[in-house]
Amino acid sequence: MLYYLLFLVPVASALLFPGEKCGGYICLNSTLHEVNCKDGVCNCNEGYYGNGRFQCVKKSTACVCYLYGDPHVTAFSEAVIKIPLPCRHILSEFITPTGVSVKVAALGVESSEGIPGLIYEEQIYFDASKGTTTAHANIRRSGFYNKGLHIPLPVRENFPDIGLTVYGENESHYWRLELPRHKVIVRYRSADSSLTIQTPRGSTFSGDRPCGNCDDPPDAFVRASIAQRLSLNELSFYKTVLSLDFDKEQNPTCKALSSAATSCPETKLQNALQFCGAPYADKEIGKCFVLAYGKEEVLAKTAECVNTFCQSTITDLCTEVTGVLAACSYRSEKENIIDKMCQPGQ
Repeated sequence: MLYYLLFLVPVASALLFPGEKCGGYICLNSTLHEVNCKDGVCNCNEGYYGNGRFQCVKKSTACVCYLYGDPHVTAFSEAVIKIPLPCRHILSEFITPTGVSVKVAALGVESSEGIPGLIYEEQIYFDASKGTTTAHANIRRSGFYNKGLHIPLPVRENFPDIGLTVYGENESHYWRLELPRHKVIVRYRSADSSLTIQTPRGSTFSGDRPCGNCDDPPDAFVRASIAQRLSLNELSFYKTVLSLDFDKEQNPTCKALSSAATSCPETKLQNALQFCGAPYADKEIGKCFVLAYGKEEVLAKTAECVNTFCQSTITDLCTEVTGVLAACSYRSEKENIIDKMCQPGQ
């Protein structure tokens, strides 16, 4: 039976999220959630996992990756990492057990805080395909746009039964995008910028994206940071840069950063991103860069830094950056990555 459904139902307006109060949080109303007010957290029932504030899924059949109102990403494995850049980035790419290729990307926007790296997701981009048929929909704060299902003629030969639905969840105030027959669900709530991505177990993941892999261990990012000799914040910057959505990016500064990283010799790339990403990985350095250049220029300086580091030497970079830190009132006495890399003989 062919299935083709594309519709939109507006979300009911309300000032407060529905659900049960639990400490300082609200837990979603669902038979899949339980409130543990003793600990002040929203737990999922036995056999389910996720976050009771946003979504719980059956652990044996599904995986969920979620974000909410800050740069932290809880991956499919429950490992946690950050997305610190105000650019368009790919959160997850996978092929479902039924053969549908899915890509979920988002546009990060900086908060008003005085340090770089505090990001929330403002728009979501969803693309799915099987054979020559494609489905797509984007979500922004006001709802869905650019929705479509494209089936080449003749339809009888090219329709792969991927059906796309988009609607508003009245109960939880989420915009919901779903491939029902393939158990893929993406939800976004503008009020707190929370985002959930659900995929069936058995999906094949690619690209080493921030949402990771369903089969990763919960300490996957900790292990990766140790293996690469990076802090978790440095690993976050590294993974985010390598997940920038270059082909669809419209911000020229983000494209410049992505291009600089892509063209960087492999032997220099990690050191370049560790050094140049310091304003995003270290709050003190971030404050110093904002003081020296202005918050709006930090990303451009980072892109220039990666390009210079990869294509030349770091002598001039060290002169400039150590000067910025020396003149900065936020600078503490602790040694940082710039101090280490700019030592004579390094």
